[in-house]
Amino acid sequence: MERPELIKILDRFEVPWSEWGKGGAKTVEQLLHELNFEEVVLSIRDDRLLREVRGVIVNVFYQRDQQLLRLFESHQVFLDGTVRVREAHLIPGEKLLKGETIEAGGRRMLREELGIKTLLPLTPQKPIEKGPFISATYPGLWSKYFNSVLSTSLTRDLYEPDGYIERQPDKTSFFKWEFA
Repeated sequence: MERPELIKILDRFEVPWSEWGKGGAKTVEQLLHELNFEEVVLSIRDDRLLREVRGVIVNVFYQRDQQLLRLFESHQVFLDGTVRVREAHLIPGEKLLKGETIEAGGRRMLREELGIKTLLPLTPQKPIEKGPFISATYPGLWSKYFNSVLSTSLTRDLYEPDGYIERQPDKTSFFKWEFA
């Protein structure tokens, strides 16, 4: 898909794409990238445009003494200084790439977001479906998430007591521990 075609679709459904790219919102180019790499699809449901996302989230645990800890994404800081605080203690996750298995997506998430390259056991859990709701990353665009869920436990050598930081070109994400 090309940018003009995407703009035409967004305009048809009165999605305010010209306001994107500010305050933590992604840009039209980022949505175009997601579509062209088949990370998401656009569909029409109930007369509204819907972004459908297939992803994987990984519950990451660590047993510290007698306490079980779980990792969550606490917040993100964008290049413009905007801070997005995660209200619902978001479990780390990734959009699945075209043809990518759930396990491969989970391993990619551990590697890219947490820097964990060790092949840890991943245990499937019950999937989670969320939405539809107006996207925080694409204001005005409805989104629905179909997430496969995996869980793993870290070994002592992989445990970072202060959490993990993922640096990307447009933002930095911070992951912290909480009691499970």
